[in-house]
Amino acid sequence: MTHFFKQPFPRLEKRVAVILSTACVAIVLINIVIFNFHTYSLWQIVWFLVGYTAITAICIRLVLTLLPALSQQLFGKNRWTNGSYFLFSFILLLLISFANSLYHYASDSGGDLIGKPYSVYLKFSLITTFSVGIIPTFAVFFLGKYLHLKNARHEKNESNQNVSVEKKEEPISISGSSKEILTLLPGKLIYIEAQGNYVHIHYLEDSKMVQKKLRATLVQMEEQLMHYAMVRCHRAFIVNPTYIEQVMATKLKLTAGDITIPISKRYNPNLSGM
Repeated sequence: MTHFFKQPFPRLEKRVAVILSTACVAIVLINIVIFNFHTYSLWQIVWFLVGYTAITAICIRLVLTLLPALSQQLFGKNRWTNGSYFLFSFILLLLISFANSLYHYASDSGGDLIGKPYSVYLKFSLITTFSVGIIPTFAVFFLGKYLHLKNARHEKNESNQNVSVEKKEEPISISGSSKEILTLLPGKLIYIEAQGNYVHIHYLEDSKMVQKKLRATLVQMEEQLMHYAMVRCHRAFIVNPTYIEQVMATKLKLTAGDITIPISKRYNPNLSGM
């Protein structure tokens, strides 16, 4: 239970909290009026709805302003917990109960409590306010938790996408036995073909496929590309799986041009799932 109350809770924005809570209270009050419509005149119904809804809105704004000033540790920015929220709700309902009792006592002109001492109005207000208030209290709590989780997932997905984009956009330098170096983005590399003591690197440049010849072995290429999603499909070929359109029994068809790459049995496991 202690762990539950220490869990973080999204800080309540005044405007959002006032609107949500007041709307919930208004809905409850409207339902009360509907079931007791025959008991009250039209002006009493309007007075009832406007008065108690306004009291709720004013009290929420007042408590949200005062509590952070009284205790930054509990109600400061980014310090709200489940415990802070339920303590806030308890204090709020007490204040609303007191305000409601004064309003009821001052405006009562024909109810069952007329002529009774103020303490009776206060007791009645405490019971009704806490009974009604439990609905918006838990409605706002679960909505806050839902929005917090939704925002956390959204931020996590955005962070992962940004990391992925940064990794894809970071250029790599490929070199061989000579001093020649080819620098390109990993996503632009289409495939590499080994021919004798050389490799032919096929890649996109200005939306056109070009090639670069380096004195190197395919093993050297594999070592330099080991941190990127390249696939060895043949003793003489390395392919970027992004450009694989179709995997057939003995060859690959690429999306870039009318190109097919052979597949050897030894490297078949590298293509599983494509």
